[in-house]
Amino acid sequence: MPTGPRIRANNSFGITTDNPLTAGATSFNSAGLATLPVVSSAHAVVVLDPKRVHGEPEIVVVTAHTSSATVATITRGQYGRVARSHPQGTAWAHVPIDEDYIE
Repeated sequence: MPTGPRIRANNSFGITTDNPLTAGATSFNSAGLATLPVVSSAHAVVVLDPKRVHGEPEIVVVTAHTSSATVATITRGQYGRVARSHPQGTAWAHVPIDEDYIE
């Protein structure tokens, strides 16, 4: 699991522009990432395919993102999920996860 503080921000979501986003990719692209805050000494959690349109959702951890950038560096298959390929246009969202509700 990631260490350090976690970034939380409202209304960060979008669709992937990678064609496809492969299971081994260490970054992903989306115009919607421009709304995600800067991530440098912290991390943010993003869910790929949260509505299960193309299969099971994948939780990824954003480890680097600069101001208004449309690309983010990620660690794949976190919180018990498995890294998998996602077709271009897959939805993603910066959402709460279990640890946000369970002490």
